[in-house]
Amino acid sequence: MKKIGILATLVFLALCAFPDISDAAVRYVRAGASGNGSDWANAYPALPSSLVRGDTYYIAKGTYPGRTFSDAENGKWITIKKATVSDHGTNTGWNSSYADGPAVFTSTLKFNTGYYEINGQTGGGPGKWTSGHGIKVQHTGSSNTVKLISMPKAVNNLTFKHMELSFKACSSCTGQDAVYGIYGGKNWKFQYIWAHHPSRVVFYTQKVSNILIEYSLLERSGTNGSSSQHSEIWSARNTHDVVMRYNYIRDYRSTGGIIMGWASNWDIYGNIFQWTVDFGGTSNNGAIGSWSSDSTYYARDIRIYNNTFVDLKSGGSGKIFPIYRSLSNVVAYNNLWYNSPSIAFGGAVKHDYNWFKGSNEGKISESNIQVGSGDPFVSYSGKDFRLRTSTKSGMSLSSPFNIDMLGIVRGSNGNWDRGAFQFGGTANVATTPAPPSTLTVQ
Repeated sequence: MKKIGILATLVFLALCAFPDISDAAVRYVRAGASGNGSDWANAYPALPSSLVRGDTYYIAKGTYPGRTFSDAENGKWITIKKATVSDHGTNTGWNSSYADGPAVFTSTLKFNTGYYEINGQTGGGPGKWTSGHGIKVQHTGSSNTVKLISMPKAVNNLTFKHMELSFKACSSCTGQDAVYGIYGGKNWKFQYIWAHHPSRVVFYTQKVSNILIEYSLLERSGTNGSSSQHSEIWSARNTHDVVMRYNYIRDYRSTGGIIMGWASNWDIYGNIFQWTVDFGGTSNNGAIGSWSSDSTYYARDIRIYNNTFVDLKSGGSGKIFPIYRSLSNVVAYNNLWYNSPSIAFGGAVKHDYNWFKGSNEGKISESNIQVGSGDPFVSYSGKDFRLRTSTKSGMSLSSPFNIDMLGIVRGSNGNWDRGAFQFGGTANVATTPAPPSTLTVQ
């Protein structure tokens, strides 16, 4: 009897050790419906005012209002998925037309609590940067101070995938940001995002840690064009433990590209930075840099590896930390600059093993510099920035820096190439490298 009692206790403890998912349900949302969410024939017409923790909500194509997410946290995630032909839950009431377009939110998605995953399921990433996103959040008017994704308080554990965040270019607007979270938080992920045309910045963060941004096109910040309004692709203050990899960062103006102050432990690797429009004397704080407006600003432990910089012609658009208050342990290795005469490094930046052509190479001193002889790309005009041939071998680095944007192992042919792409090998865009060790899941 004692053994039976011990066994029963062990079984009870084992059951308590694992979350109970038996009561998790799947709900359905379809514009024009009028049901209780039980299946596609009886779908909700929009996301209900209260969501159930642990549940998954499939959403069909159509137009939906913005929403504030304030469901009390209990450690369980709420998942909102765009319905696809291959992943839509029940077949009851299903029609394949529900999958043949995006679910469009016409105003802000605001998060007062965390543990949400918003997943469009399709679109984005190499080869489809601007197409096929299953979920879209858009602002088509000329209103000021609009945020598409907003965290108005400290919020943890948010994941956004396969989403388009869209503004109508507005020369008279101010204060438009695609993602706005300045009150704190941690464990945020943005994957396969297309965020474009805010009048101010794409990302504005403060007091945030553990952020992953990958396989995303971030472009056309500062469409206002006013010199009185600072704008960046990412304005990051007091933002730490960041991984920014495999992104396409395009057409930034005013202050610069990725600009940080009070920043530590950033990995910026495998990205493409490009101007398709020459904005002239702008972006003076660099492609990657800081501000000097606060005497306490610092950037430390910043690793800039295997990025490609193209056509950054004017102002400070191609520079690395040209303006700063305090830098420590900032390194830039294995990067490639083409047709970017604005390139220069701040004096505290340690740099080597970089490739240059038409990019101020005559004024850059490195022990292992490579000066190219011409266009190195598969198709410069077609914006295919894969290499036509190997570069000289760069510095070999450990995981996770040994995988490029297409899933090719760097150095697999005996040569670690410089720039965002490894030459040769078999591309596998479906390969997603393991999460970086700097990110934690709680």
